[in-house]
Amino acid sequence: MIETAIICKSRYFSFFQKRINDNKWDDKKQFENTFAFKIDTKWTDLFWKHRKKNKIDEALTRFISTLAMCRQSINKSEARLQIINRLQDKSDMLKTTMFNENDFIYLSQCFDTYCKIFDKNLNIELNFPLFQHKAKESIFSEIVFEGQNASYPLKVLFYAQTEYLNNVSEFNQEKFQEWMRVIRNIVARGDVENTGNRPTIIRSPGQFDGVINLIHELSSGCENIYSYLSSNQIKSSFAKEQIEEEKLKAKLIIANPDNQNIIFRTEDTRLLQGKISFALYCIDHKDSMELDINKLECR
Repeated sequence: MIETAIICKSRYFSFFQKRINDNKWDDKKQFENTFAFKIDTKWTDLFWKHRKKNKIDEALTRFISTLAMCRQSINKSEARLQIINRLQDKSDMLKTTMFNENDFIYLSQCFDTYCKIFDKNLNIELNFPLFQHKAKESIFSEIVFEGQNASYPLKVLFYAQTEYLNNVSEFNQEKFQEWMRVIRNIVARGDVENTGNRPTIIRSPGQFDGVINLIHELSSGCENIYSYLSSNQIKSSFAKEQIEEEKLKAKLIIANPDNQNIIFRTEDTRLLQGKISFALYCIDHKDSMELDINKLECR
């Protein structure tokens, strides 16, 4: 039965392929470009070449399940919070009926994108700290290979990474790092508790839903996120305070590129973790595009 949860690769193929065939999603493609051909060749090869201790079918399921969670939010499906919660608890509760044609197109694009990234050996390692959300090896590996279902924040980082890779015509290491840094700042912006802990702000299906839609909106400008933030109104209300700070940082960096280094060093501290409004308050910075670098360095 199509509604049965996808538990292993062979069952997944038969269920998903039936849905593809029933809806004629691949009918106009040459065979070598179809889901059936690619999932048996280069897509599975990608996971095989970079495999860890878990099985290839488990890795494929976790990859697809994570993207299904994100697509539920983008589609604003009525039952999205329940589905997100279910897949977060257990990725193999994935069902083919969670995918419509646009989701299928997106999934195929993501498979192709990561094949290209690994074939070209592009460096997508981040050059700044992720604090409590640090992956053991890489964000991609954490999602598909590390033996347990990844946390909400890591799935958010994976979605942001994937959106950049899908949307740009040419990979730019500097712009990729800037984009992911902005997303890191949003993900890491939990307030410090009396215990000294800083819990993540993304701890529920609703928060995951909110941040995925925010990233989807921001991804329109991922190729040059500072230019986008400095000149566009953001409709999403998620993490509004942090977005205002990111817009200010973007304007300061565009006004004077020399500001970038001190802003990066300040937000990379374990105390501030991406949120530098307190540091700006301490140096009495107003809304001016002039940033006193010496004062900020002293703090």
